[in-house]
Amino acid sequence: MSEMQNVPDTPGATEKTPRKAAVPFRERVACSIDEACAAGGFGRTTAYGLIGSGRLKTTKLGKRTLVLIDSLIKLIDPERVETSALPHRRGGPRKRSEAERAAP
Repeated sequence: MSEMQNVPDTPGATEKTPRKAAVPFRERVACSIDEACAAGGFGRTTAYGLIGSGRLKTTKLGKRTLVLIDSLIKLIDPERVETSALPHRRGGPRKRSEAERAAP
């Protein structure tokens, strides 16, 4: 039988609510819209706008819409994208100055 505890900080928690294992946010695959808003510091209207524009990726689990953590992290901090996902050279070829273009 699983251990039951009162979890007072959880909305709707009762004596019979099982205690959930805490998984660090970055190690999770997805989160709720409200959790994404809290993590990103934006509101639900902005979240749905980002989802509609494709900048924030989601998936459906039953009736629930879940935000994919990878897309949330890329949105908030684009420099923290995993190095394996980056091209070898970012930004394409370097633009040459006029002096370099004029030189033979």
